[in-house]
Amino acid sequence: MNKKNIKVLKTDEDIKLVLDPYRKTILKVYLTDKEPKTVKQVADSLGEVPAKVHYHVMKLLDNDILRLAKTENVNGIIAKFYESVYDNFMIEGSELSPEVYLAYQPQWEKSFQWIADHLKEDLNKHMDLVRHSKGKVQRHIVADHHLLYMTPQEQEEFIQKWDELLEQYSEQSDNKEEYSMVRTMVRVK
Repeated sequence: MNKKNIKVLKTDEDIKLVLDPYRKTILKVYLTDKEPKTVKQVADSLGEVPAKVHYHVMKLLDNDILRLAKTENVNGIIAKFYESVYDNFMIEGSELSPEVYLAYQPQWEKSFQWIADHLKEDLNKHMDLVRHSKGKVQRHIVADHHLLYMTPQEQEEFIQKWDELLEQYSEQSDNKEEYSMVRTMVRVK
């Protein structure tokens, strides 16, 4: 199985590096397309000047968030193609200063809104699938909310077990149906 490579953001510097709005936009291009890209390709997709993108790509490269994937000779020029080192990012906020953690509340809210938007899109796809399947598609939606009670150690164990379970069902194949799922965990007390 192809285990996802997750970067855990633990320090104020990690957060500032990865969650800088412009760098986040650049990372999104690399994470969405999954193909190595040159700085020029990223700049073109963002409608930006390559020099501006280059500065931020170098910051991400210097901090091992991006890596050089390959080089190619394109019309006599060596083109460098970069890719994300990570498939996903997770925030572990216990070492973050309260100021930095709280300053990113709008970012957290945008992330949750993005997830909600995708879930709504997936729900609409499900309804279209049912609508056009003449009753031959499973009509089952699971939505629930739980309050869980655990120590910090138990929470880490829970997340690890959950990740292992998700990994078990992450391989795509022709005989498997595709499902959408959202996972969120926030300490509330």
